[in-house]
Amino acid sequence: MESINWKTLTSEQRNQIVAEKVLDWKQQECEGEIGCSPISPDGWFCQRCGQSGYWGDDTTHQEIVKGYSTDIGAAWLIVEKFRRTHNVLIGADPNQYDVAIYGRHGQSIESGATKASTAAEAICLAALRAVGCEVEV
Repeated sequence: MESINWKTLTSEQRNQIVAEKVLDWKQQECEGEIGCSPISPDGWFCQRCGQSGYWGDDTTHQEIVKGYSTDIGAAWLIVEKFRRTHNVLIGADPNQYDVAIYGRHGQSIESGATKASTAAEAICLAALRAVGCEVEV
C-alpha cells in the first residue's frame, strides 16, 4: 500500500496524486477549445483546462489537473465517480467535514473515511483511502 504524507504536499501535488490514483488521469496534451482570454485581449485561454498564454505563442499545451483538493466543483466529480458503485456519505458540523466511501451490496473495499476542514479535502482524502492509499494527515 502506498503511503502519502498529505500535509507536506502543495495543493498542486495533492491534486495530481488524486487525479492519478483516484481518477486514473494521465498527463497529456489538452484538446480543449482555444478562445480569447477573458482578462487580456492579447491572450488566449483554453476552455477545457484553463491554461492561458499570449497570441503568437504556441497554443499546444499539457492539460492542467483540476483543483480537486480545493474546489468543491472538481471534488464533486470524485463523488459522482464513486456513487455509481459505492456508498458515499458526507456529513458536516461547524468545525469539519466527514466523508466515508465504502462498498455496497457486500462489496469489500478499504474503507475511505476521513475528516477535514473543507469538504473538497475530505472527499479527496476519503477517495485516496478507498482506492488503497495510506494517507497521513
